[in-house]
Amino acid sequence: MKDRILKLAENVTDQQKNDINSVFLYRCLDESIDITKSARLAVFARYCVGNIIKEELIAITSLLITTKGIDICTAIRNSLAEKEIDLKRIVSVTTNGAPNMRDFLSSRNYRKRSNLLMYPDVISFDKLNLSQFDWLEIEELERQLIDFQSSSIWIQKFIETRKELELIEAERLTSNISKNTSNEILETWNSIPDAFDCLKKLAYAILTIFSSTYACESLFAEIKITSKTRLETV
Repeated sequence: MKDRILKLAENVTDQQKNDINSVFLYRCLDESIDITKSARLAVFARYCVGNIIKEELIAITSLLITTKGIDICTAIRNSLAEKEIDLKRIVSVTTNGAPNMRDFLSSRNYRKRSNLLMYPDVISFDKLNLSQFDWLEIEELERQLIDFQSSSIWIQKFIETRKELELIEAERLTSNISKNTSNEILETWNSIPDAFDCLKKLAYAILTIFSSTYACESLFAEIKITSKTRLETV
């Protein structure tokens, strides 16, 4: 039984690696101090697989010395290497904005290995390094956008999707039924022909961005509650 469980765990890990390395990857990370005063770093990934947007815990690791930007960078690099994840596939990172997280994003070791646009909200547009968006193929994207906007078929498709999303929101408010609206939008984009591949890549990119570090914060809260309960029962 033990061997079977280990084999299943290995298969799940291998599948996760294959899924992650076949798409663009969006990452959420946060650091917290537990009740034993130990610093831990959590890393989540958000990515598309078929018609489903997945959020997976990539790593939770201890920061043994300090929690400076360089320590976070080293811990993340080691965690991703262990999972065989290419840093260049990461196109967005969400943090809580703490100084050590800003130091991590600005570190030379991280910037050399990633294609992220640093601080677009505080840098003037003419100084931004837009070469990091080469994967979007801007000229082709513009052409596809014009063709897309002139197609009544695909515009109608999204009108129908919007109606479905409004119904889902109404159900959530009246019946307390929760449904992942992002998956509904993703399914619609997957139904669009590959002739609009640049538009689809942009849509996937936007859909898989983490809006906050809630996933990390929830994990740390659960860990602290569990640890506190164990201490109280001893």
